[in-house]
Amino acid sequence: MTGNAEHADRATQEIPPPDTAMDTLDHGQDESVTANTGKKSNFVEASTSFSQDTQLVDELPQNLHDAETPVKLPTSSVLEEFSERLAYCGADYRTAFNWCSKSLSAALFMFFATLFSTVALGAHLQQATDNRIGLSEYLLMNSAAGMLHALLGVQPLLIIRPTGPITSILMKLCALADSLSVDIYTLLAATSVFVSLLMFAIAFSGLARHIQRLTPFTYEIFACFVCSIYLHNGISDVVHRFTMDNLTNFGVSLFDLNLTLLVFGLSVKLQAARQWRCLPLAVRAVLADYAVTLSIGLATLCSFAVDVVSAQVLRIHLPASFAPSLEVTGGSVPFADVSEGTQRARPWYAADLIHASSRTWLAAAVASVPISFFFFMDQGISSLLCQLPELHLLRGHYYHASFACLGVFNFFGPMLGCPFVTASLPHSPQFVRALSTSSELGGPSHVAESRVAPFLVYLLIGLPLFVPKLIKAVPEAAIDGVLIFVGYDGIVCTGLWERLLLCLTPKYDVFFPAPMRAVRATRTRQYTLLQLSLLGLCWIVHLSPFGLAVSFVVVALVPLREVLLPRFFNERELSVLDSPRKCADPQLVA
Repeated sequence: MTGNAEHADRATQEIPPPDTAMDTLDHGQDESVTANTGKKSNFVEASTSFSQDTQLVDELPQNLHDAETPVKLPTSSVLEEFSERLAYCGADYRTAFNWCSKSLSAALFMFFATLFSTVALGAHLQQATDNRIGLSEYLLMNSAAGMLHALLGVQPLLIIRPTGPITSILMKLCALADSLSVDIYTLLAATSVFVSLLMFAIAFSGLARHIQRLTPFTYEIFACFVCSIYLHNGISDVVHRFTMDNLTNFGVSLFDLNLTLLVFGLSVKLQAARQWRCLPLAVRAVLADYAVTLSIGLATLCSFAVDVVSAQVLRIHLPASFAPSLEVTGGSVPFADVSEGTQRARPWYAADLIHASSRTWLAAAVASVPISFFFFMDQGISSLLCQLPELHLLRGHYYHASFACLGVFNFFGPMLGCPFVTASLPHSPQFVRALSTSSELGGPSHVAESRVAPFLVYLLIGLPLFVPKLIKAVPEAAIDGVLIFVGYDGIVCTGLWERLLLCLTPKYDVFFPAPMRAVRATRTRQYTLLQLSLLGLCWIVHLSPFGLAVSFVVVALVPLREVLLPRFFNERELSVLDSPRKCADPQLVA
């Protein structure tokens, strides 16, 4: 039994030789893998069928083929990371050519998963800020920053986008601008100056190496907090529609609620399609990969099916041409290029930093500190989970240079009234898995790392800016369903959720997983309650007038884990409760 276990562990870590890729598998394989004696075996990937291509392995340095090669820790220099990644530039494009089917299927999957989430957040912010920052800015920043990062970044597989927490940050900045009676675009631009400077300081000082100190205790709390923001935004939009004071609007709101539930429920159901017993595997794979897309399409069709309410259903609003979200009337705001009485989109550069008041610069300087710390944690955890050893990335592990790239994007984007960007959870590790050739023994054997796949994702995201009809028919209620689904899907994939369910299950029905049987149930409940309390503290601070300070709470979780937690839990308990757990991605694992 020990020999078999060691053999299985090596099979999940080593890159298989081209002619014997599947020879190490046991006989008990499901219908997704077939082996023919004396012939080459094929990987059958769930989303698309493709043949094993030997050039991906041949083009990598020989020393990276060894499964025992230790994971590279973050280097101490941004320039070192750029120099190291430069050696793989040619291989990045050859991989895309050799694995074009795999690259295309992963790009389409991540495009749909990212697009509707970005649309949802942009539409939510557009409504919350009276169109001052909205969908046009979100799509532009997501597309432009993403394409640049895909071509020039050291880790192109990181999904760069405006996230749920960034949406909350922008809402708080808008509220701060209103309370101080200053222009939001000037405040946002001034904040970007300080944020970018702090991000450069963090990147070039090598602070990203401390990300390796994070354990599941910290990033489970952080992941649940980030995902719960998506849940909160989606649910709050649904509730807001029921504040209307007449019966007609109540009926439309009720119809919108049904659309939201349809998108959420169908997405949850379809993403588990690979586990169904009916339909061929290829059909189930397509249903799982495009769960959100199919749900959005069906909800859009349903929104036109009822003539009584179809005309009153709120739909995504985009300018008819490439332009900012805000339309202004000449004479109402100090934009020199808008003549008196005319209405047109605001100019892209609407900030006035030269004449900004000292109050604006002071507010921007203070706000930039917690924002930068939050970006440090968000980017660091996303990079950490995107480059886990079990994902088998073979072209290096990077932290400093990626953060420096974000410093550039977060300087120029907000100058145009666009949102900040950072690496996204859970999209980044999902994209790596989508590019992986999954072994039936439980782990990806290798990843088709390239720059073309992420570039396609961001290029497609920018299309609605020039062809608004692509998404203008989608009801806003369906977008709320996407927000709720993204938040739910991220939370249920954590060990915190798993332990919470165990704690809520009656004792006679509890079946603890094998590793957790070494810890008393009481201790498991105490550990879970502590994490939930800290998650609640994050929300208390987030909802307070000092909401931006939530980043300091997240950063404080690191010393809390290292100093205080060992005083209440012994080493054996922590080795079980605070150990990494592999979450089966229902969209990517059969």
